[in-house]
Amino acid sequence: MTGQKIISTCRCYQRNLKVQMEKNPGIESCLAAVIKAFSYPVTCAEGKLAKSDALNQDDLKKSDSEAHMALAKYCEECVIKWKDHVDVSQYSKALMVSVLRAMANGSRDAHFHFPRLINLMNEDGSLLSSFQEESEKVPIWMFLLWLSHILIYVDKVPGPALQPVVERLAAEYPDAVIYPFGISKQQYDFSSHEGKLAKSMCERVEALLSSHRLLHQFVSAMSLMVVPSIACKDAIQNVLQEKDKQKMELCLKEIESQFLKVQSRSSKGNAEEKGEAYTRQDRVKKQMAEAFAKAFGENLKKAKSLSIGDIQKQLSSMGRFLQLSPEESKKLPRQLKAYSPWLANFQASRYSEVLELPGQYTGMSKPLPEYHVKISSFDENVMLMSSMRVPMRIIIRGDDEKEYKFLVKWGEDLRTDQRMEQMFTLMNSIYARSPLCTKASSVPSLDTYQVIPLSLRVGILQWVDSTQPLKDFINESYRENETKCYGEARALYGKNENYNVAKKAKKRDVIKAYEEVVNKIPWDVLRRGLVRMSSSNEGFFSLRSAFAVSYATLCISQWLLGIGDRHCSNSLVSLKTGRVVGIDFGHHFESAVQFLPVPELMPIRLSPQIVNVFQPIGQVGMLKEIMVAALGALQESRHVLTAVLEAFVKEPTKDWLDFVQKQEGDTKDSKVELFSNKRIELLNDKLSDINPAYITLWAVSQNKYVAKQKAYENLKQAVLGDRGESVRASVGERGLSTHQQVDVLLEQATDPNILGRSWIGWDPFL
Repeated sequence: MTGQKIISTCRCYQRNLKVQMEKNPGIESCLAAVIKAFSYPVTCAEGKLAKSDALNQDDLKKSDSEAHMALAKYCEECVIKWKDHVDVSQYSKALMVSVLRAMANGSRDAHFHFPRLINLMNEDGSLLSSFQEESEKVPIWMFLLWLSHILIYVDKVPGPALQPVVERLAAEYPDAVIYPFGISKQQYDFSSHEGKLAKSMCERVEALLSSHRLLHQFVSAMSLMVVPSIACKDAIQNVLQEKDKQKMELCLKEIESQFLKVQSRSSKGNAEEKGEAYTRQDRVKKQMAEAFAKAFGENLKKAKSLSIGDIQKQLSSMGRFLQLSPEESKKLPRQLKAYSPWLANFQASRYSEVLELPGQYTGMSKPLPEYHVKISSFDENVMLMSSMRVPMRIIIRGDDEKEYKFLVKWGEDLRTDQRMEQMFTLMNSIYARSPLCTKASSVPSLDTYQVIPLSLRVGILQWVDSTQPLKDFINESYRENETKCYGEARALYGKNENYNVAKKAKKRDVIKAYEEVVNKIPWDVLRRGLVRMSSSNEGFFSLRSAFAVSYATLCISQWLLGIGDRHCSNSLVSLKTGRVVGIDFGHHFESAVQFLPVPELMPIRLSPQIVNVFQPIGQVGMLKEIMVAALGALQESRHVLTAVLEAFVKEPTKDWLDFVQKQEGDTKDSKVELFSNKRIELLNDKLSDINPAYITLWAVSQNKYVAKQKAYENLKQAVLGDRGESVRASVGERGLSTHQQVDVLLEQATDPNILGRSWIGWDPFL
């Protein structure tokens, strides 16, 4: 019997046994013995497949990969559903070996199952030797996709098996390793047995990367791409959170040397050299320097006699000097040399070493570094964006004579965005392979972009060309006599926006006030934008379909990850295809409901302008099929998804720790684990049968602002709806089908009683 036939037989028997156990619970103990007997077929299947690899390696790679993955998925199912009746260790080993052998044969399906193997090793250390033996046969480039994930576990239980992989990658692809390795090594604990091994590995990897000096200089120079007053404000915030007096004094010295008394002569010509934006004596620097000297004395002599509380009090009062007026913001330098002279003067011809354009190691195919684009120079101008931290768009000139645009973000832990984009890449793979999706009228898919954290303080994002924020896209579609509509609607909404009143207001009053605001704006402004892009009726229908498929997929994908703060500037519309791209994932895993003063009660954004794009068919007709298919596909792959998301538990980002601090009051490991495990539990609930409204309700119950204003009961009624009127109130908390879950999402997102209680900046009336 072939390995494939054995697996098929196992599956057939398993399905029959499952049915019998569900029909006759009393015979469970009897059938359990039968299930245990299937350890033998699994062992046989492994043996057959191993022989197949040896005999037919050249001409049967594809079929062997499929056979290995069939066995892997069978073992996965047994480990999850029948763990009390099978030898979990044996099945886990078979699962691991099968996935790695399929990867060795180039299986893309196996490639995306890899994080599950790390998860298994973390639970069962006996699997490490099997991983080491089989991973040596896998082409090393296949680990690039999961490099950041691998690095998280280097000092933990799976570390000894993963460390050789990191070393192989550093030797083969140093440009891919240097950024994530530099970030992760700062988080390692070298005290345990695995930690000591990790320390030795880090020394060897650093030796391999030490010759790549240009990459280190690039990171140093990029860390200067920030408005100095914003960087100074961040530095002050760090001091305010510090509880150690000695560390506080060191931070004060850093503020003085880095922002108030900048000496550029010693670093002239180096990557650390600061430009005019740092050295010029403007109003901010003058006032800050005077206040700093008055509070802490010359060379910080007074600081030694001050208490922690006194230092914090003095620094808190200085924050006002760092606020830029609109006029001062307009005068901020727009030249690259004003921030980093090294970047402005960079010419590749001056160096023997080459500097690769970041983001070329996608992990989706074998890299060919000799053909990678190298950085030739940088454009002399930068574009300052209007958001709070004033990120900067830079242009990098490649040696292929093309220009590449990136957005530099400083002071944000871009690992969050990177992990979200990695999740979207994984989801795209799931959508492309799921029969539920391939049988739909259109296959769900997401548009992704590169996110490259260069350090814990700075990173770059691929600039998505030919796109426009949804809000700007709408604004450009108003007719000449409608330009004041938005302002009037916003002003009217603002009159009713007293948050305390809105939270406690009666349903009929909220709906009446909300609909009055909505009626101030023409119903089809967003729709006109798509019409404007079209050259014919057929063109409009094609664009609308692309808009609907991408938006439906984005809604489900973002809802699963609890991504909130979906205001109109956090979605981009492609001006070529009409597809929608999500950006800025600072609020995730229900944090927009749990921590914002005005909790975001909508699970997805389906405000009036978006809904009206789909008229006369409606959002149910155009979105539901895609959403059901996408959610069903994700539910089939829940264990792979949760394995990837455990990265947030094992290596929490700054955003994650900030949320833990807000909820638990500190960031001890036990508190982080408690917070993280609850998020994984919520994800599993979404991938099971929960009513989405109850996810929102849980987050509302944790919101301290809601508790303080005693508004929970009123918001509970809004979230759950009225029994007999709304689907979400009638179907119960558990036991929902995928179709019912999507019905609840669509209903909750379009409920005027919810939209009318939203923050004005979310533009719920658009």
